[in-house]
Amino acid sequence: MKRLRNPVDFVARRAEQAVAWMREIFEQRLLAAFKGGKEVGRRWAEMEKKVRSGEMTPTAAAEKLGRLAGIGEG
Repeated sequence: MKRLRNPVDFVARRAEQAVAWMREIFEQRLLAAFKGGKEVGRRWAEMEKKVRSGEMTPTAAAEKLGRLAGIGEG
């Protein structure tokens, strides 16, 4: 672990960690809400299986799940 000698560096590092934690919490909650939708919830495991088997690419599966949830491409 890198030691920060300057208190300003420490404060800046902690601020960046706080932002990263905020993003992580939001992403976890967003995914939980997304997977909680009726159709997406039913199809999630199916898409994982298809990706694992090589039957579907990760991008295609994510796009299909997004369409089912009413989320367009970014």
